[in-house]
Amino acid sequence: MVVLGLFASGVLAEEAAPKDPPAAPEAAKDPFPELTLPAQSWLAKAEKDQWVRARITVQLDEKRQVEVVHETRVTAVESDAKGRHVTVEVTNASGGNRSTATQRFLLAEAKPGTEAAPADEEKAQPAGAIDVGGKKIDCSAGLREEKAGGKSIAVKTWRSDQVPLGHTVRIEHDGIGVYELLDFGPRR
Repeated sequence: MVVLGLFASGVLAEEAAPKDPPAAPEAAKDPFPELTLPAQSWLAKAEKDQWVRARITVQLDEKRQVEVVHETRVTAVESDAKGRHVTVEVTNASGGNRSTATQRFLLAEAKPGTEAAPADEEKAQPAGAIDVGGKKIDCSAGLREEKAGGKSIAVKTWRSDQVPLGHTVRIEHDGIGVYELLDFGPRR
């Protein structure tokens, strides 16, 4: 009776039934499918082998902070009828741990009516030079407000056309965190 119950439940049915040849494995799904960005995004002028390395420091509370060294490197740039495809490799290192991921982006013109609402614009002003990897980089700086957790946070951003991949040299988030460019390449 137990055997019949097991057979009826399928436990023994698999063993009793003739084995089918194993199915062909499905094609592995890409864990990082291509993402679409507006053609005028931070990757608009990306070229193969451009890279930026930055330190990101986040203040968790009065005594604790997290520091991550973040590197973004362009590994491929291709164009086709859909638009421009840019592949980037992102590496993060913190506390002896290191992780790397690859992401492919499609930079395409937005379809009419699908454009994102413009972000609050910063009023950029000349801000002098900042040392990046032993080289003085002339920057402009802008200040904007962001909402996070119901609070308004002042965000100051320094940018330079000399820096690839978004032109970002430094970002300060009102006592919460800092993004600081350490080096970049190739130099323009």
